[in-house]
Amino acid sequence: MLGCSYQTISNHLHDLGYRRVLARWVPHALSPYQMQARVTACQSLLLTPKRKEFLADLVTRVASWVLYNNDTHRAVWIPRGEEPLVQPKANLHEKKCLLSCFWDAKGMLYYELLQQGKTVNATTYSNQLASLALALREKLRCPPPP
Repeated sequence: MLGCSYQTISNHLHDLGYRRVLARWVPHALSPYQMQARVTACQSLLLTPKRKEFLADLVTRVASWVLYNNDTHRAVWIPRGEEPLVQPKANLHEKKCLLSCFWDAKGMLYYELLQQGKTVNATTYSNQLASLALALREKLRCPPPP
């Protein structure tokens, strides 16, 4: 359209202080109303009189894939001039499980290592939350609800 190459345009933009970057992916776009609602909610949480107690009561969850059988790569002694032995890399995809951990400001509350091949669905997550509730009751030594 301008009668010059892409590289020429790129060079001129670079000289003007521009740089080429990709847009950052976000899960979804928020409307201005949704953004304001989030800001308002956060501000109200920060202004609560017992803010420290509120933050201490938060429970966080993380789920991560972990290797539960990690084959070691061992060194061997060989004479000079000889080629080292060939060892195929282990298939790590068959040896990993999903670890779900729940904790608060004071430490770990509950963790679960899912059986191989099992994924987190609504039932699994509901069972984890029920187990977490039991762990919290025991931690707080509260009687179970009737």
